[in-house]
Amino acid sequence: MTTILFPTDFSSNAERTIRYVLDQLNQEKIKAVIYHSIEPPKSAGGSLVNIERQMTEIAVEQMDASVNNLKKEYSISIEGVCRAGFMDDNLNDAMKANHAKLCIMCSKGESDIASKVFGSNAEHCLKKSMYPIWVLPTELPEQMEDFVLATEDGYLHGTVFLELFFGLFKSDGFNLSKLKVVTNAEEANTTYRQEQFMGKEIELNTVHEQKALNGINQWLETHPEVDTLILNSKHKKWYDFLLNNSTTQKLAASLNFPLLSLPNLK
Repeated sequence: MTTILFPTDFSSNAERTIRYVLDQLNQEKIKAVIYHSIEPPKSAGGSLVNIERQMTEIAVEQMDASVNNLKKEYSISIEGVCRAGFMDDNLNDAMKANHAKLCIMCSKGESDIASKVFGSNAEHCLKKSMYPIWVLPTELPEQMEDFVLATEDGYLHGTVFLELFFGLFKSDGFNLSKLKVVTNAEEANTTYRQEQFMGKEIELNTVHEQKALNGINQWLETHPEVDTLILNSKHKKWYDFLLNNSTTQKLAASLNFPLLSLPNLK
């Protein structure tokens, strides 16, 4: 049984994301933990204690309603957890406390002035998470089939987790490929050995570009069929580029495609 943590703000986007994922996964293999962080009020007036108490009561009521509705629709183990604090600060502790292997959350992208200036909640979680995290946009693909893993050396990494991840889906009809950005003549002349993953040959795609991050975006723009980009989160600079660079704002800053972030897995 694999525990998945679903951060939620009880918005329609968050609720839809949870159902979208549960519909695609084998319900016999997963346990869902719906997690909500109760952010402290921005005002620190004299009635702060009362405001926090009211916020907690409201959050618990919303969580109970959300979990009860999900239990009516899905025959899996589902529980709800509410904790005080900010989601990006709470995430790693929540994953550890609940023995979760994967975090799945939605992103509304840079939908308001605050997120444009300070970054979206999902972006902060991506940068801080020590666990695999799958961020889904508001516009979801009809089905998850095509995954591409951006690789620095041309080979797969994190295969133990990836086997667990793909093993959770109802269907084994996924397509996993690799993307290698060729940045110099030496790499252009390199021959890479063929790899297999879960009994399938893994295709290696290459794109020639001086800057690896530009190459990733260039390739994504010409391959709209990709359902999820997989990144190794040891490359923190990748997020700074993908999530903040002006040339990729439409593609990545708004998270118009699902992004699966892996910690430094071998």
